Amino acid sequence: MRVSIIVPLYNTEKDISACLDSILAQTYPHIEVIIVNDASTDNSRAIVSSYIEKNSSQCEIIVMDHESNKGASAARNTGIDAATGEYILFLDSDDRLMPACVECLTRPLKDKRYDVVMGDYLQMGYRPQKWKLKIGGGEWNDPKSIVTNHCHQNIYVFPFNKLCKKSFIQSNNLYFEEGVTHEDALWSLRLCLCMESMYVVEDVTYLYTIRTDSVTGSELWCDEVWAYVHILPLMVKAFNECPNKVEASVKYHFFDDILIRYHFCFYDRLFEEYRQLRKSDPRPASWILRKSLKSYSYMRANFHRLLPLQAVALVYFKLRDRLYEDVRKSRRSIYSQPTGYPTMNLTT
Repeated sequence: MRVSIIVPLYNTEKDISACLDSILAQTYPHIEVIIVNDASTDNSRAIVSSYIEKNSSQCEIIVMDHESNKGASAARNTGIDAATGEYILFLDSDDRLMPACVECLTRPLKDKRYDVVMGDYLQMGYRPQKWKLKIGGGEWNDPKSIVTNHCHQNIYVFPFNKLCKKSFIQSNNLYFEEGVTHEDALWSLRLCLCMESMYVVEDVTYLYTIRTDSVTGSELWCDEVWAYVHILPLMVKAFNECPNKVEASVKYHFFDDILIRYHFCFYDRLFEEYRQLRKSDPRPASWILRKSLKSYSYMRANFHRLLPLQAVALVYFKLRDRLYEDVRKSRRSIYSQPTGYPTMNLTT
């Protein structure tokens, strides 16, 4: 059985060699590698070309070039269409595979062709830690159980480390949404809603690297939070397309968790930014404090000037009541479609 490893490439000259080394070290022999260069502006493309010249006899490596930068979603979609393997594995160009990754993930497929086989991973770089799988290992054949586990965050949202049947991806149109942030979360939801079978391997098969200059580790974290909220209508649409796969209570839990978690993470981050910057602007801030309670946007722009620390705490805890109300309003806008969101019937 042939496996296609798809690697989107964009400005990762420091990491791409280690990434390719991990592919060549695979113990599974039937592999093709599809590298989609998304108009890199550093030496990534040249490094790949040099690497292929030196290692062409060890593995089949295909390089495809985008004329302009289109994003990781477009690069993955290009790779999906070009893949010739029965199964597809996504690998980010700054990550690495464990040597037995493909072998471990393909082993369950000897008895049955599951839609997806998923493994465990280690988080490297910024805040290294081992991801502990929250879903039990082995076979999963109940589609509702798969979706419920995803909605309760027992299945990680990243596309990597999930061996997916190519025919399953294409027949369900499981291409990545282009032009949006947090496309991984949207794709993972759609993937689980379409799945009829899955196998979970409890072995660590992937090394995931988080860097402070990546999208997930960026100083623009607050903007990423709001970008996540913007894909909620697309998530609603995904649920509507599979009405019999999930109970209403699970939908409530899924959306409430997103709304509450990201609202509070946003203000937690502002609070931390204030702690770092409080000494740089010692001006009295009682007038800022009053105005901050009237406007979220004003608070975001002036948060670093709020002094003393007790005043910030007062703002924070008073805002919590407003955040809960904001969440309730967001719920109504999602569930009842007063602002053009897709309709989602949550009644049982």
